[in-house]
Amino acid sequence: MTPVLLMVLAAADVDPKLLQRLAEHDDRMEKFLDGHELQIDGVVRDLDGDGKLLKTTSSKLRQRRVNGKLQTTVVSADDLDGEKKRVAESDEKNERTESPFAPRNQAKYRFKSLGPVKPGATEQLIGFEPRGDKSDKVLEGVAVVDPEAGEVVKLAMKPAKLPMFADSMRMEIEYENRTEAGRNISKFVLAGAGGILFIKRQGDLTLKFSFP
Repeated sequence: MTPVLLMVLAAADVDPKLLQRLAEHDDRMEKFLDGHELQIDGVVRDLDGDGKLLKTTSSKLRQRRVNGKLQTTVVSADDLDGEKKRVAESDEKNERTESPFAPRNQAKYRFKSLGPVKPGATEQLIGFEPRGDKSDKVLEGVAVVDPEAGEVVKLAMKPAKLPMFADSMRMEIEYENRTEAGRNISKFVLAGAGGILFIKRQGDLTLKFSFP
């Protein structure tokens, strides 16, 4: 079922206490990540406009924050020079993948309780969309949460407004690594398609995270 359809089926507002616990979980995850090194195994697939696979590249990275700044080391890569350049540019931007449940972000969103993942399940679905104007800086989608633990299990989302030249874009984040901070990021998938005029391309990026 698509995030848009799930939003149509939205039933109730989310308990503010649960949103507070999800914010606290996000804060714990962020602090844990700031204090620990991540190992990242990445795979990029490049497809043509018809979905035919053109190229696959893989890489292994180690990443941590030092005094608040990203510091990433390329351990190995199929395209070593290209990956080192990409990593340097990413470190310079020093960005985070922002969850809508982060304490600094919740005011930007409208949340709706969509009920259990399936009948009888304890995990719940929460839909989210921008509270204000749509842009490519805010997201819309669905989260799977564990209300008993007060933790996010998975996010499936897309920009509320597609960036220029993008025909589609989706992101999925899984939180299956168990740490002293609770669930933590284990997988990130970004897939998209777009182009200019008759030149169309597709592709996806999959990152798997572990704590060495």
